Amino acid sequence: WQSLGAVADQEGMFSMLPLSEAEVMRLRTEHAIYMPASGRINIAGLKTAEVAGVAGKFSSV
Repeated sequence: WQSLGAVADQEGMFSMLPLSEAEVMRLRTEHAIYMPASGRINIAGLKTAEVAGVAGKFSSV
């Protein structure tokens, strides 16, 4: 998912993903990925083994 490049350009535990509120709601309802409507996520809590799976879920919206 090309927009995950936004994560590489940011520093710290949190990242702002360029998602619309509708995309955030789809991630919540279809994949149980919870974040504020702003697209702010805590990347520090993501385990290395989970990255590919989560990225695949982001690419579905």
